[in-house]
Amino acid sequence: MAAMIVKRPQPHLFSYPRSYMGAKIHQLPAELTIRVLEIALLVAKTSTISTISKTLHEFINDILYRVVVLDSEETIRHFHRTAKANNVDVLSRVKKLVVVWQPEKESLKVNGMIRDIITACSYIHHLEISTLNPNAIPDMSKHHNLADLTTQFLELGAFEGRLSGLHPKLTHLRLAEPPEAGRVLQPGKVLEEFGNPSHLTHLQLSRRTHANEDNDLAFVEDIRTILQLNTYSSLKMLVVSIFNGESWRPEPITESHIWGLLDAVSKIDDRVVLVEGQKGEWGEGWKGYSPCDGMKIKCWSEFSPKTYY
Repeated sequence: MAAMIVKRPQPHLFSYPRSYMGAKIHQLPAELTIRVLEIALLVAKTSTISTISKTLHEFINDILYRVVVLDSEETIRHFHRTAKANNVDVLSRVKKLVVVWQPEKESLKVNGMIRDIITACSYIHHLEISTLNPNAIPDMSKHHNLADLTTQFLELGAFEGRLSGLHPKLTHLRLAEPPEAGRVLQPGKVLEEFGNPSHLTHLQLSRRTHANEDNDLAFVEDIRTILQLNTYSSLKMLVVSIFNGESWRPEPITESHIWGLLDAVSKIDDRVVLVEGQKGEWGEGWKGYSPCDGMKIKCWSEFSPKTYY
């Protein structure tokens, strides 16, 4: 009689002794350990993994706090308590701070909490915030690692130099939406607000169609100047999002006056990328965010020739 071969079932990830798991995972490079733990967190509680070893506990905390997304007044209030407690072990792990909550009306109290949170998170590399409200932004000179900033728009001249401290490190700057109709935001003035960041490699600006055509010309002239200045010789990409403006005569964005002007510039300088803007799109990637999703949210990689035309 032929011998019967019985295959032993593969043990579940957490059926191994904890000491065995800890010993094995400690042998992996840090990047791979984090990826393994991200997958493990899809099926296991953080408390289960954290108790395996002190080292894994540290890795879990890195995963949980590397990106902090504040999408409601409740989450802002909750994390504000952490900020005020000055829990350095937590705050030093925050590398990306995202404030996507947009109140129906301005609250000085909530703006104050956001300001306290940004102040406390001085180790961040990335900041995404729905609006650069002067009441919510502290002096940024102590944020020595902050290289990437995204917002919808900002109010020029309202920050009293608090943003200029970012210029030594800032490489990526996004103003994802244009200001309200009737308000003009000149690109050169925007960069002055940030101290003319000479290490800037990626810049996104926005403009509406059917605006004042003289202002369109001034906007485009500023774009040309930025592209030519030695100050911004590191610039690799300049994205302009064009949004539909109010008009009695609707027309495709790609047939608008401002699009035509910028299209001519893009044909001369391939660093210029035109995209059709969509309101609120800048914050869509953070909906339903989980710590297992990692650090990267697609942005600049999507601004490619396939995006336009």
